[in-house]
Amino acid sequence: MHGGFRHGDILLDKYRVEHTLGQGGMGTVVAARHVDLDELFAIKILRTGIAHSRHMMSRFVREARSAAHLRSPHVVRVYDVGSLPDGAPYMVMEHLRGCDLSVLVKRHGALPYRQACRLVAQACDAVGDAHGLGMVHRDIKLANLFLTHLRDGQPCLKVLDFGISKHLDSIDDLTTSGALLGSPRYMSPEQIRDAKQVDAQTDIWALGVVLYDLITGSAPFDGTNLPEVFQAVLEQEPPPPSRVVANIPAALDLLIMRCLAKRPHDRHAGAEALAAALEPFTATDEPWPCQYHTIAQEHERESGPPTATMPTDPSPSERQPSAVAGQHDHAEHAEHAVDPTRYSRPSAAMRADHNPPNRSQPQPPATQSAAGQPTVFISYHADASDELALARGLHTMLGAVGMRPLLAEDVGATGERVGRISHALESCDLFVVCVGKRGAVSELVPAELATMELLGERAAGPPKLLCVRIRLPPGNAEPQEIPGLGEALEHAEHVDWTGPEDTAAVLRAIVERAGHLASVTSPNGRVGVVPAATRVAPDLELPDGIVRASSRLYVSRPGLDDRCLAEIVKPGALIRVKGPRGSGKTSLMTRVLDHAASEDMRVVTVDLQLVDTKILSSLERFLKWFCAIVTRRLRLSRVEDSWDSVFGAKDNCTAYFEDHVLGEGDPLVLAINQVDRLFDVPNIAEEFLMLLRAWHEMAKTQPPWDQLRLLLSYSTEMYLPMDINHSPFNVGLAAPMADWDVTLVLDLARRHGLQWGEAEVGKLMALVGGHPHLIRIALYHIADRGTSLDEIFATAATEQGLFADHLKALLWQLQQQPSLAEASAKVMASSEPVRLATELAFKLVSLGVVRMVRDEVVPGRALYRRYLTERLA
Repeated sequence: MHGGFRHGDILLDKYRVEHTLGQGGMGTVVAARHVDLDELFAIKILRTGIAHSRHMMSRFVREARSAAHLRSPHVVRVYDVGSLPDGAPYMVMEHLRGCDLSVLVKRHGALPYRQACRLVAQACDAVGDAHGLGMVHRDIKLANLFLTHLRDGQPCLKVLDFGISKHLDSIDDLTTSGALLGSPRYMSPEQIRDAKQVDAQTDIWALGVVLYDLITGSAPFDGTNLPEVFQAVLEQEPPPPSRVVANIPAALDLLIMRCLAKRPHDRHAGAEALAAALEPFTATDEPWPCQYHTIAQEHERESGPPTATMPTDPSPSERQPSAVAGQHDHAEHAEHAVDPTRYSRPSAAMRADHNPPNRSQPQPPATQSAAGQPTVFISYHADASDELALARGLHTMLGAVGMRPLLAEDVGATGERVGRISHALESCDLFVVCVGKRGAVSELVPAELATMELLGERAAGPPKLLCVRIRLPPGNAEPQEIPGLGEALEHAEHVDWTGPEDTAAVLRAIVERAGHLASVTSPNGRVGVVPAATRVAPDLELPDGIVRASSRLYVSRPGLDDRCLAEIVKPGALIRVKGPRGSGKTSLMTRVLDHAASEDMRVVTVDLQLVDTKILSSLERFLKWFCAIVTRRLRLSRVEDSWDSVFGAKDNCTAYFEDHVLGEGDPLVLAINQVDRLFDVPNIAEEFLMLLRAWHEMAKTQPPWDQLRLLLSYSTEMYLPMDINHSPFNVGLAAPMADWDVTLVLDLARRHGLQWGEAEVGKLMALVGGHPHLIRIALYHIADRGTSLDEIFATAATEQGLFADHLKALLWQLQQQPSLAEASAKVMASSEPVRLATELAFKLVSLGVVRMVRDEVVPGRALYRRYLTERLA
């Protein structure tokens, strides 16, 4: 065992030992000077017994190699790795002078917030570099952040223990010995629940705890024993830093509290995103305080030659943070145990109600310059009183605090709307989507989100996205259930508004996410109040989003629903749901999936409309994404290294499903929405559709494929040439979403409480045909608002009519593709059926703009002809 190194010993014929930095059962860390270079290094030598473990040796070498690949200046450099003549592994590392942040905070107390943000931003650089290589630190804490200084006196933070402690430890030993992998006060909720199942978000949480520590001098989560600490982390919300220390900007409060969000996906997207969010708080002309240098020097003198110990055996031993030595004992690289009963510093909750010390800290600017005004684009349902009242109230208040709010109604005339909205989104910092009761949302939102995707390549990235849930009960009409929005809103940040009392919280959320530092109070010191909105009749549902089968307003197409429900439970089933936008595809799919779930089947939905364009650059990239999204939706453990380059992409995808998705669970219903998104990428569309057809054929005879059921949704016939024997569109059960007939509309009108006959239904259908969505809009307003049919007809094709939102979204989509706009104009202006190129005809059918009459097309609705004729002329 290598523990007896003495001053003057020569290692590897070139390093002269000066003193021992730390030693224990895992090995020894020494400070040694290169004989020729006269440069001091830290050398870590593991004990000989560990060298006999192939498992430990491979981990040691692999992590040394990973650390050497890190390029951040804020990571301890690794210069060499190998084995001594007796086989003991060693690692040559950068030698540091200074002290870790736990020593700094212990002696100095809380740091001014700008200096603390500068340090954490440097840590983000190192952590982000490691995350890029697939490494997760898992033990970020003050003691693992080492403060040294450059030659010009500027601070330089070094992150210690990158990926080494987690691999040197035996997780089983840690569990059985009662020690912990990580430090309790810095561990994320998911790390507490299962230390083996953590990702980069665990490090984001820990960086938030560190920043809280530095700014307040207090722990956000604490307790007198380990269970109390864990309970605090899992269940309690710490007080904002501004309640503990004076003069903390509200936006910095929000930044830190976002790091400490209980759910990983609610935190900052990554280390780079956190560093960007910190940037406004790092600018300062103040010199780095000289007392920090003094503290480090005093610490070195008081500690003398380092003698801190390493663990005495492969299972971690207790070690106190105060044992860190002068030049920092590089035994910190081997520290991996904590004392679960020692939590000495007071928590923020204990200090929040006390008067904080009077600290001199830089003040944030009261407002940003006009050129730097954050721009917020607010999208809302034009005919929903709640959304309209809130949107206009926010518009007023955001303007009052120096921001630049834009409402959809501000954008301009409809004919210019595409260009104007695109320009507005390109220049905005935050896109706010208001989602109302039962999932009411502006029909322009999918198009606006598509424009945001195109902005992803701009230097500043796409605008941030915030979803405001308006009067939505918990678990009811979640935004991700809205047709066409799915993943985009599922991964957006959310804030709830249930009434005027929540307006301040919504305003605060907008201000923080737009990166604005101004006060959110009006000149009189009070936040404005949005007027209470008109209450919607409780027995009616807003005509937007999915209609659940349990709703009394769900319309079941005779024969079709029952056939789909019976088919989906059959082994190897394939159901093809086809219909234009607004025809009820998603409602039917939801009913089928609910039925499958009730039969103890697993269900997963993949919306291809929201796949990033860059994912569609190659078949292999698309199929890897497809496997990953199914794995995430099913909450399966991620399987690494399952893609073998020897085989093709389709073979790899098939093997992945066979080995990891099918076979060990209940039958799986795989619902793929917006399949026709792929039609514009012919090479991927053909290969993927051939793959689905092959899976369907295998499901007829081969386990485990007989557990797979496919549910496909698309808006138009495939216009790409493809062998019918390889296409999934001529097998399985076809479920065409035809227009509603008079009988269905008459029944739905009566369920709305209307005493209608066929005359009234016929008049409405003469305008909108049997379009389910447009009929629901009309019936809702007639039943709830008392609007008459004559009033609807008078304004139907105007910007103020009931259908304005739907029509503007349709016009947007046409104007995005000039060839479609030109073809539509031709059809609308003609009194006879028009023959179009196959691709154009199918695309217009998918939008519902036209309908097929044999091989020609005619306007889909009288409403469309009235609205589009003038605007496309």
